[in-house]
This record gives sequence, C-alpha cells and structure tokens, in this order.
Amino acid sequence: MINVRPRTYLSPGNVKEVAALSDWFLRKYIEPFVNDEEPTYIDISFNKRIDTLGLASEGHYDYEYLIELNPVVGYWDWMRTLVHELIHVKQYRLCQMVPVEGGTKWRTARSKRYKKYSFDTPYMECPWEQEAYALEKHYWGIWQRTIEGRQYLR
Repeated sequence: MINVRPRTYLSPGNVKEVAALSDWFLRKYIEPFVNDEEPTYIDISFNKRIDTLGLASEGHYDYEYLIELNPVVGYWDWMRTLVHELIHVKQYRLCQMVPVEGGTKWRTARSKRYKKYSFDTPYMECPWEQEAYALEKHYWGIWQRTIEGRQYLR
C-alpha cells in the first residue's frame, strides 16, 4: 500500500507519478520475494528541510516504511532518488538490511550471515548504498522506457 502525502508545491501529476512508480516497484520487485502474507506499507513525503536528496527508514509498525524526498532538486533528481530509496525499502523488507543499536547489519544475497557496520562507516563504503546506487539506474531506466512500468500511470 502506497501513501503519498500531497504538498501544495507539487502538481497532481507529479504526485500521481510518484505513487505509480512506487506501486510498480512494490508489486514487481518487493512483494514477489516476500515470504509472508503481510502487506507492505510505504509512506512517502516531500520535505524541503532535509539536508539530503532522500531518506528511507522503518516506520513504527511492522512492514511500514517511510521515504522522505527533497523536492528542491527538481523532478528528475527526486524521481531517481525515489527509486534509490525504494531499493532501501526492498533491502529492509527482505531483511538484507537490519537496523541495530550503533549501526546496521547487512546480509548479502550470497551469504546467510550478517555483518555489522557502525554509523562511522563512510557512506559510500556501506554495501547497501553501493547496491542502491548500482541498481537505481537500471530500475529507473525500466520505468522510463517500458510500457510495463508506465502502465501504472493509468
């Protein structure tokens, strides 16, 4: 389930596309790989006050995730940032990335064991960021170029 909080500075078309892209990603790249029947909730808001392009975090309830996007950077940047943050939601939902006290635990697809990374780990050395940056162009390209992705706008 996707919830996009409307803002006066966003056109209804932009809100619709954010919801459509998120719904497409959820149905194609998250839900088929989840082993339980619980629904996934994604709450998306735009926040001009954050000091980054976007943030993804776990919500207060199981399977609830929050994405904040900075709309100041413009349409193309925040749409691509949305894809990046949706990849993090996927990592959370599939338990690849687990927040723990003092850092984050990460499990690669090849390994069954988690490795803990402290908050002191440089941003670009975090494996979840490396994966998200590597995949965001791929997913964004599929969304832009294929009818499969764009049909969610209807």
